[in-house]
Amino acid sequence: GIFLPDLFQSTKQEELSRAIDQAILGALSFNGQRCTALKLFFIPKGYGQDFSRRLAQRIENMHVGLPWQTWSDEEGSGTDKTVYSHITPLPGKKRTDLMR
Repeated sequence: GIFLPDLFQSTKQEELSRAIDQAILGALSFNGQRCTALKLFFIPKGYGQDFSRRLAQRIENMHVGLPWQTWSDEEGSGTDKTVYSHITPLPGKKRTDLMR
């Protein structure tokens, strides 16, 4: 993923937030187990620390669990929106042997 310098301007914070969401989706969907998963992020010099802090914060707020597990909406959006797990654990050796 390539992040252009103008995304880091104070007037573009909402766009940067959406771009980080898309970067996470591109890197972690299907647990990153696909050939098109984002593996590298190109960040303009001077913005790497800010970007990595924001990215880490978003990932820390994600829920790990089975796809059908639900969580309450913790972001305080005022809605009773159900949030499903974002990251699912990979199957262990016993499970993959069983699937064969």
